[in-house]
Amino acid sequence: MIRTKPPYRRIRFFENPQNDPAVYSQIERQSGNTYIQGTGANITKLSMVKMNEERAKQNIDVKFVLQLHDAVVCEVKDEQAEQWFNIQKQCMIDAFKEVIGYPIDVDGYIAKFWKK
Repeated sequence: MIRTKPPYRRIRFFENPQNDPAVYSQIERQSGNTYIQGTGANITKLSMVKMNEERAKQNIDVKFVLQLHDAVVCEVKDEQAEQWFNIQKQCMIDAFKEVIGYPIDVDGYIAKFWKK
């Protein structure tokens, strides 16, 4: 059984490998991956909840277009882009700090189109 970081605690159960080395190594690999990706997904979802709360509180006309791994792509009017960028960045920092316990730097950009 593998658990992600609190407060969301995703739990993943694995079957007994029954002395099969191939199955055992697969469980080892998946268990490490589950913890990392599950915790990352929790952080991203929490940051989106925080962004939505700030969007309503600040009355910003923003549309959440895409969430992919640890990226959140939004559409916002040009005159509110810088303000929203700072809010979005702070929400992501706060979410990481809430789940992991310390802040991390977040990068991003403002553009007229989505780029890799």
